[in-house]
Amino acid sequence: VPLDFWEEARTRLEPLRPDLVLLAEGQRKDDQLKAFDINYSFSWLNAVHAVFERGQPASSLRALWQRMRDERPRGARFIRYTENHDIVNDLLRAEVVCGERGAAVMTAVHFMLDGVPLLYNGQEIGDTSLQSIFARWPVRWEAACLPKAKAIFAFHQKLCQLRRTELALTSGEVVWLDNDQPDAVLSFLRRAGSEEIVTVASLSNRKVKVQIELPGKFNPLVSDGAKPSASAGKLTFDLEAFAYLVGKRP
Repeated sequence: VPLDFWEEARTRLEPLRPDLVLLAEGQRKDDQLKAFDINYSFSWLNAVHAVFERGQPASSLRALWQRMRDERPRGARFIRYTENHDIVNDLLRAEVVCGERGAAVMTAVHFMLDGVPLLYNGQEIGDTSLQSIFARWPVRWEAACLPKAKAIFAFHQKLCQLRRTELALTSGEVVWLDNDQPDAVLSFLRRAGSEEIVTVASLSNRKVKVQIELPGKFNPLVSDGAKPSASAGKLTFDLEAFAYLVGKRP
């Protein structure tokens, strides 16, 4: 569909629905100049798969983030996800591609990054059953009372709560932080005014010790398998496989 159609549609629809959000299932660079608010960002998903399936370095995600921002207007937004209805029917469930812990660390990263985090039907309770885009598959909420599903549900509830309550996660800038293990670890800040939230995430299936160029202390908000310490203007972390920590400066 030609772009001018969507731009005209936006012009006509917005007076009728000022709260309208248009989502593009595509990645034309000009889509978000006038017509669309968000796009599906399939290139980001492909890059995540490349890290977990083909051993690409974690730093490749940082490089892609930078390239996508440079190519598009400032403020362009992207959906961040590990699953959507187009791929789960092809044995590409996040737990299959990334493993359970890998899927969890990428979900944490996606909720902390800019853009819009997306959860596919059932992810919030750890439903890994095969799906079909041609059939209705309701979320089995009754299964959320089981211990594993209950813990997964609580994890996603915590991430959603942080998105609602922490201004830096919805309107703050992204500041990437250099670390000495770029092949394995992503590290970045979300900053809004004096508020700062740091995310440190290992995309490796091995233990790793990492130093980050960041002074000061951060109070943990949500973490798994990460032990931090501060020294000489740097943060040091002992990270288990697929560990992560999200912390806020006091």
